[in-house]
Amino acid sequence: ASAHPLRRETAPLRLVEGEHFSSKHGTQTLESDTASNGQFVGSISPGHYLIYERVNLSGIKAITARIAAPGSAGSIELRQNDPSGKVIAQIPFEATSGWEIWTEVEAVINDPGGLHHLCVVFVNPKGGGPFMNLDRLTFEPQETVKKEAPQKKSNRTPAMNEKAYSNPWNRA
Repeated sequence: ASAHPLRRETAPLRLVEGEHFSSKHGTQTLESDTASNGQFVGSISPGHYLIYERVNLSGIKAITARIAAPGSAGSIELRQNDPSGKVIAQIPFEATSGWEIWTEVEAVINDPGGLHHLCVVFVNPKGGGPFMNLDRLTFEPQETVKKEAPQKKSNRTPAMNEKAYSNPWNRA
């Protein structure tokens, strides 16, 4: 058996604008020049949620949320299929000191594989009214390991006056 070299590849990041949800409970879409696409999800209170339908979560290792939270820490729960579904990630965050003072917070995701509805649930242990805004979510894929294609060997032997080089660009 011949060994083939391995090559590590990372797929591009997958970015989802917060306002591109399929359905919502209790939030508003607001406009701002500070948001990555000119809009963000705002007026988020504890228990509000967003649902993104048919998100491919295969091979995702982490998720980053771009958020603003003026005065209160909290967390974002990513749940499988609905607001009471299995928690596949929890992203805690601290206050950012302003409604449009954005920061990025990250968490490892427990890869459920395949297509699922992704439910983003907003949690503030203090309760109360609006406490945060969401601009976007970025999904970071795992590295994939691929085998290199086997190199074809030539049966040709060099002529008497010809040198055999393993790399044609490395002729010393």
